[in-house]
Amino acid sequence: MKALKVCVEQEPEVIDFDGSLEAMQEIVEGYVERVFFTLHDTEFEMWVNEEGLLNGCLNNDFAGGLVGFSSDDLTARIFGNVLITIEDANGSRGLSPSEMNLVFSMWGSRLDALQLYLDGVRLN
Repeated sequence: MKALKVCVEQEPEVIDFDGSLEAMQEIVEGYVERVFFTLHDTEFEMWVNEEGLLNGCLNNDFAGGLVGFSSDDLTARIFGNVLITIEDANGSRGLSPSEMNLVFSMWGSRLDALQLYLDGVRLN
C-alpha cells in the first residue's frame, strides 16, 4: 500500500509498505501509536513512535502541526518519524494521489510561512 513517511525536518516521502505492524514499527523506529488528524474533511491516521521522546528522537514539527500541536507547547509534541495512512471500514489503507496531495500542500504552506518569517514578516 502507498503511504507517506515523514522524517524529522524532511519533506514527506511516498513509500510502499505491506501494512504490517512490523513494517510500521520499522518505519517509526519503535512501538507505534495511532493519532488522527483531519485535512479538508479527510480524516487521516498518523502512526508515531509512542516512546519517541524517551528514545531521544527529535521533535517532528511538521507532524505535530498536522495534528494541531504548537511547536511552542512543550507538553504536546511528536518525536521521530511518522507514517500517514487512512482508515476505512476494512482497517488501514493506502493513500490515493489526491489524499497525498493534501499532506504535501501542508508542507508547502509550512515552507511559505517559514520564508515569510525569515523575510521578517510577523505572522499572526
